Amino acid sequence: MSDVIYLYGFVPPGTAAPGPAVHGLDDAEVQLVTVGAVAAVTSALPADRYSGGVIDAHIQDLAWVGERGLAHERVVAWFVEQAEIIPASLFTLYSSLDALHSAVTERADAVAEQLERLAGRREWDLKVGYDRAELELHAGSVSAAVRALDDELATAPPGRRFLLERKREQVMKDELADAARKVAAAFLDELRPHREALVALAPPRGAGELPVLVAAALLVPRSGERELRELVELRAPTLERLGFSVELTGPWAPYRFLEDQRVQSA
Repeated sequence: MSDVIYLYGFVPPGTAAPGPAVHGLDDAEVQLVTVGAVAAVTSALPADRYSGGVIDAHIQDLAWVGERGLAHERVVAWFVEQAEIIPASLFTLYSSLDALHSAVTERADAVAEQLERLAGRREWDLKVGYDRAELELHAGSVSAAVRALDDELATAPPGRRFLLERKREQVMKDELADAARKVAAAFLDELRPHREALVALAPPRGAGELPVLVAAALLVPRSGERELRELVELRAPTLERLGFSVELTGPWAPYRFLEDQRVQSA
């Protein structure tokens, strides 16, 4: 049976292929195919293992899908490091090279424009959460109202102290989450000089997840990545001592900054 053509994404014409150092799905060779103003990053895969029906039969097999997802991302990640890439979705397949050319030719110019627009830029993902119990121990550091009550409590007589403690508990209940959001928003704003755009992400909701205050993808010029990382590394310990968690991951291909995604101004 003939091969099908698997697509990892698109790169500028003239980009070098990774060679034997990086293999694609099923250890297939990664090849570049010029289509108009772009080059398609492809592998030839056996049709009897990658027909639509075979994929449909395995799509609920997390181990099977995960193994191929890792191979797909390995190829994409190589181009993220070495060049530029507009990634394709997992399991984007064409019946032949002719079918690939036919499908891509009409949109090659648009893809080339996206490559040019995103050249020299990569995606970084930022997540800021908080542990409420830990943050309560440092509430005066993030809430002016709590801090004012703490100042009063320091010199209050016993009767007055009891009333202030009850008031402090209510203020903590009413204001702590909002104060935490303001701290996280201020931290995100500190990163503004190092990003060109931002896309808000849906907060993760897995078991054991801390409440998430910020979940965002940042479009960052390669020239600003070092400064971004250094600023996060500088500020994170202070935030973490207060009960916040800070996680910056990347760089990734700019998945969330393609034209069909909603991009907010930085």
